[in-house]
Amino acid sequence: MCWPDGGVCGCCYQQAKRTRGVRKCGHEGVLPGNIDEWPAYRNCSGIRRNIDCEGCGAEDELYSGGRCWTCVLLDVVDNLIINPATGSMAKELIPLAAALKSINRANSGMTWIRQKHLTA
Repeated sequence: MCWPDGGVCGCCYQQAKRTRGVRKCGHEGVLPGNIDEWPAYRNCSGIRRNIDCEGCGAEDELYSGGRCWTCVLLDVVDNLIINPATGSMAKELIPLAAALKSINRANSGMTWIRQKHLTA
């Protein structure tokens, strides 16, 4: 991986994608760059790499297929809980689906939901 100021190792890239905050200009989102040793968003720091989710449009850490963790989690929950024969979800499972979809850290939700004993 290479950014305007040179090469970026995998660990630094992961950390950069997960750095979020609000800049003085009011921009809120991912702050992958650095200006004068302060986190900066991509436009200010010259990073051209896309970090906008193709599913919801959010500027966020992308997980799979250009989509953020939250969008992928929403699909995984639906795929696991919606009855493929009817295309609908049992009323009893709606609260479970809503709780899973609203988890604060979608990547943690994905880690939890992918345990074999849960998906079985």
